[in-house]
Amino acid sequence: MQTTVNILPKSQVEIKVVIPSQSIALKYEAVYQKLALSVNIPGFRPGKAPRNLIEANLGEEKIYQQVFDDLLFESYREAIKEHDLHPITYPQFKIEKFAKGKDLEVATTVSLRPKAKVGDYQKIKIKKKEPLVTAADVKKVRDDTFENWKKTKTGQQKTSQIEVAKTLSEAENKALQDKKLTFDEFMREVGVKDEEGLLQQIKIELEKQAQTKSELDFENAILDELVKMTAIDLPDVLIEHELVSMMKGLETQLVPLKIKLQDYLKEKNETEEKLKEKWKPVAEKRVKLEFALAEVTALEKIEVTEPEIEAVVHSVADQKIRAELEKPEQKVYIKYSLQREKTLEKLKKLASGN
Repeated sequence: MQTTVNILPKSQVEIKVVIPSQSIALKYEAVYQKLALSVNIPGFRPGKAPRNLIEANLGEEKIYQQVFDDLLFESYREAIKEHDLHPITYPQFKIEKFAKGKDLEVATTVSLRPKAKVGDYQKIKIKKKEPLVTAADVKKVRDDTFENWKKTKTGQQKTSQIEVAKTLSEAENKALQDKKLTFDEFMREVGVKDEEGLLQQIKIELEKQAQTKSELDFENAILDELVKMTAIDLPDVLIEHELVSMMKGLETQLVPLKIKLQDYLKEKNETEEKLKEKWKPVAEKRVKLEFALAEVTALEKIEVTEPEIEAVVHSVADQKIRAELEKPEQKVYIKYSLQREKTLEKLKKLASGN
């Protein structure tokens, strides 16, 4: 068997295979003997009828189809092993040349798992912004929350007025309408003793939010730099897979709102194709980032042990969920998540100079 590999753009290769006529003849005989046992011809035991009758019954085309199916996949597996290829798509074979008694020439084009070439990621330096919460920030949240509370209570009062209007006198109704919503009532309802306590609660919550945002901005800045210094030739199939995943994510977000995807697209005057085209740069960046992180994981020799995976599984109290996490495919995902987390932590340490 002869094989040649032609490198194509976007991490694709064309594999050409020449299968000798002798191999075809041997495979034909093996397939014939196997199929012949299933042929029933009156007057003959299965497989014992004259060859010309059996071949006529089976049809030469059917025999050759099975021969090609067997030989093509056998030769394909040998070819990818010989050339150390790692396909991520299923081969679709095209017969380029064949005549009975002659060699068979076939070709297929497949997408390969791309290899990311990452620059000197150890030189990425990002200064994390310290979270800052001012007194003005705290007071604004206090005022906004109080105003929202008043609007809510006013709405409730209007509903109440309608319900009790028939039973209250005109004077009582007027008194109800004129009732003022005070800041003291607001504090009592939210469960704080005084304004100082309320401001302290708001400040603590704002500091948590600011810390989370600072950490997220720090991570995103590192990952943006990593993507910029990564060279990779992405196959279209991976980008399309990410776009499909993003579309499913949108559909999931619409479920609690009881909105169907098609209705949402119609309201936005969009189609799936147009939306995918808009999302394409984001999808490319996401896929590129995943391969970049995987390369850093390999370069840093970051590993996840079985005890670490088991610790995640057994940290879940719900027995049904824990049983689901015990499945091999779920453990693979846990391992991936832990590796990604460790890799990100490594990049953060490098970027901060620790």
